[in-house]
Amino acid sequence: MEYKFSPAKINASFGLQLVDARALQVQIASLIDDEVTSYLTNGQVKVLQSLPMSTFSENCRKLFKFSCRNWSPTTSEGYASIHRVLLMYRIAHKLAFDFGQMVYEHIVHLALKVEAKFYSAACFET
Repeated sequence: MEYKFSPAKINASFGLQLVDARALQVQIASLIDDEVTSYLTNGQVKVLQSLPMSTFSENCRKLFKFSCRNWSPTTSEGYASIHRVLLMYRIAHKLAFDFGQMVYEHIVHLALKVEAKFYSAACFET
């Protein structure tokens, strides 16, 4: 049996409309690191690299924990990846993103790993 697997199929399974790839690229390019980190940390941090979860505002900390439990487990020890931070920012600001593409890339990434570990202890800490 053969299965077709693609971002479009994933989006169709969830009844999601296609998102214009060009519009997404423009949107990503317009996101400013200062703006994203300021939102997530209530202005405490200005650099997006290695953003400690301990600096997140209470609401963003809850969103981060939710993302770790429900979107994709993480092995981070209290630091949020840039990819996850940008996703959180987009969701909080109701900005479009291609869910199918995100899921597809995540699954392919996991499939190509020699050994996949799914620990999310950092997400459950308060």
